[in-house]
Amino acid sequence: MNTLIFVLASFAVALVLGLVAMDDPGYVLISRIPYEIEISLALFVLLLVLVFTGLYLLVRFLLRAAATRRDLARWQAERNRLRAGRDVLHGYARLIEGDFSQAERDLTMRLAHSDTPLLNHLGAAYAAQQQGDYARRDAYLDAAAAAGRKFKDAVSLTRARLQYQAGQIADARATIDAMPAGLRRRSTVQRMEAEVLRAQEDFSSLEKRLSYYRRHGAFSREELADLESQTYGRVLRLGSPPPENVNELTRAYSSLPESTRHEDETVAAYAAKLVEGGQVKRAADVIRTEQHHHWHSALVTQFAELDIDDAEKLRQMLVWLEKHPDDPRLLFHVAHLKRAAGEDESAQELYARAIRHGAGGRAYLELGELLERTGESAEAMRCYKRGLQVGGAREAHAPAADQSSTANSKES
Repeated sequence: MNTLIFVLASFAVALVLGLVAMDDPGYVLISRIPYEIEISLALFVLLLVLVFTGLYLLVRFLLRAAATRRDLARWQAERNRLRAGRDVLHGYARLIEGDFSQAERDLTMRLAHSDTPLLNHLGAAYAAQQQGDYARRDAYLDAAAAAGRKFKDAVSLTRARLQYQAGQIADARATIDAMPAGLRRRSTVQRMEAEVLRAQEDFSSLEKRLSYYRRHGAFSREELADLESQTYGRVLRLGSPPPENVNELTRAYSSLPESTRHEDETVAAYAAKLVEGGQVKRAADVIRTEQHHHWHSALVTQFAELDIDDAEKLRQMLVWLEKHPDDPRLLFHVAHLKRAAGEDESAQELYARAIRHGAGGRAYLELGELLERTGESAEAMRCYKRGLQVGGAREAHAPAADQSSTANSKES
């Protein structure tokens, strides 16, 4: 466009000069002995304009020719940049689809031309991990970290998360421990750290971090309570042996949050660990104390199975029965102890009450045995049949499908 304007302007000037020359053409004399050149002024100016125009066009052509390689390289770089951007989109689409091998190729093909090398490296690292190549994954992560300090935190987070997902728990913990304090205050890192410590079952370290989690609000109240329960109750887990020192077990139980400490499963686990440690009487006292303040029907069976005197069990259960006369589990176990003590009439009545309030097949079967022993064979057979129907192998607390007319008649 500039060249065209320049040419048109030149011709316009030449035209004006030609019109002027018609009135006063003038002349230009160029003399160099022995030669002389004389031409009109208008013609000289026209030739001068043409010469300068030609020179200008020649210079422009030479400059453009010299810049062709640079412009071609610039065009090629822009083309690669656009294609690299499309590769990122295609690569992440393949990640979502689960084609990890193709995703890695797309993300690394034009990595040098990408405007988002961090996304390329992190996506390629994830793809490499999904293919089981952890060395290549780490190489991509190292390259992402070396690309710039601005995104160093993002790379560290991704590294720890990928290591955890790959089952490299120790490496994930080392990565988290190496993070700066500012990064470790983030809720995402705190949650990841808690998961790693739980996976390692390093509850002593987790216990030290609980107050830090509580101060920084990384967990909701419910999540923190669950974390505390898992941490403080580690020795109460059924899969772990009781500690040699029973006082350690008691400290662990006492350190639980109150709401967790009074859950029936927690109390049952604590009592079971005491029994494993030979502290049967102490286990009985724990159940007594808990039942006095917070009634748990499930603990009745555990108390009934303790290796203590049956008369002591019966006395305690009769005290509970005054406050909880309709508990089928309690009624069943009192009836069982009464029958063992030879109090058949009382036992028969209690079995019937237990069945009426939802006791299961075992109550029917034991009532049948009692009726058979007292000579009531027909009624005993009906109880056996009913007990097998509702499931004789179930515990006393298992609800029956319906109530037995025999049980009701015996109760009356």
